[in-house]
Amino acid sequence: MANSTFLALLTAASLLAGSTLAQTAPGPSLAARPVSQCFRSHDYENFRPVNDHAFNIRVNVNTFFHIETEGTCPDLLSPGAFLITTIRGSDEICGPLDWDLKIGQSGPGDIPVPCIIKSQTRLTPAEAAAIPRREKP
Repeated sequence: MANSTFLALLTAASLLAGSTLAQTAPGPSLAARPVSQCFRSHDYENFRPVNDHAFNIRVNVNTFFHIETEGTCPDLLSPGAFLITTIRGSDEICGPLDWDLKIGQSGPGDIPVPCIIKSQTRLTPAEAAAIPRREKP
């Protein structure tokens, strides 16, 4: 008898939990979901330095990211500077830990200088439009 009472209570509890789950509001609409902070390394096309510790990159045609470095990276400001990224595993870059970045120069005897990434922020279309021309990739 005790077992049948226990089973009845367990069944009632599971039915109640199921009806509660069914009554919860649906998740956010596609428009309200956050925009991905990720991009594939082979999709970034160009970069422009902002200063010696930040740069902007263009991903595909009209997506922009602002990247901040931990400390200074003076080679970012050199005229022939280019980014060297080393990919290990997935080529998806979602944040600072996914970057293995060095700044190279286009001269003979160049030794690429590592730069540690502190933050990666995807810019909204309005923020991207407000990037000064000299800083827009």
